[in-house]
Amino acid sequence: MIGKELIGRESESVVLKIRLEEVRRFAEGIGIPFNGEVPVTYIGTLLHADIPGLELTNAGMIHGEQKIAYRRSLSVGDSLTYKRRIKDVHERTSMLEKIMLVVLETTGYDLTGELVFSCSSTLITPVKGNKCLNNYQVSDRGPIREWEPNHVQIRQFAEASGDFNPIYLDDTYARQVGLEGMVAHGTLTMGQLEAMLTEWIGKTGRISKLNVRFEQVVRPGDKITFCGSIRLRTEKVIVCDIVAYNKKEEIVLSGLAHIVN
Repeated sequence: MIGKELIGRESESVVLKIRLEEVRRFAEGIGIPFNGEVPVTYIGTLLHADIPGLELTNAGMIHGEQKIAYRRSLSVGDSLTYKRRIKDVHERTSMLEKIMLVVLETTGYDLTGELVFSCSSTLITPVKGNKCLNNYQVSDRGPIREWEPNHVQIRQFAEASGDFNPIYLDDTYARQVGLEGMVAHGTLTMGQLEAMLTEWIGKTGRISKLNVRFEQVVRPGDKITFCGSIRLRTEKVIVCDIVAYNKKEEIVLSGLAHIVN
């Protein structure tokens, strides 16, 4: 169990030599051209400084925030020492559950003892047994879900649903009937909304009612954002306003969802 008693604990110093091939692989892994320079985010790989009492493999733990500050840039061949320290541990209620936030601070120094960089990472882990619909209040917002439909996914959905209307699969036909091109099934878009709600409520509740209006067609390549907020709640039911909009900020879907324990 992670608790406030861990605040202030730190690792032993770790000696680091920045090697060419390791930096090259990292640059290739994040998809940027390697020009011999060390990417800014490379220090995110410095995970070998173990802090006594801190277990970072908890189920459900995610990376919530990262801050990086440099006194100077890093270069291939540099030798550094770094250590990690637990800067803060605190609990809060978010996304229908209590969560624990662990703030880790990593500092790196050159061999003369000069500070080269500092990095702050916030890790989020659910507090076991505290996930509950009662933790959410009116006006609280749900998670943001982003989705970009593509031709492959639309065809897969057509095969899964048995809906082979050519407006979903034939661009020429779609234009002939007055559309600007192929579109995605409305139920496919609605399914992405369901995925957002399912992620939101986890195993603590279920969707008992879902009323949706399709405001605009969704096309392959559109960037769709789903979001929601609590309209009202009773002892047993949470009613959520839900909406999805495209990159032009046009609403493509709106509606209501009822969530029950």
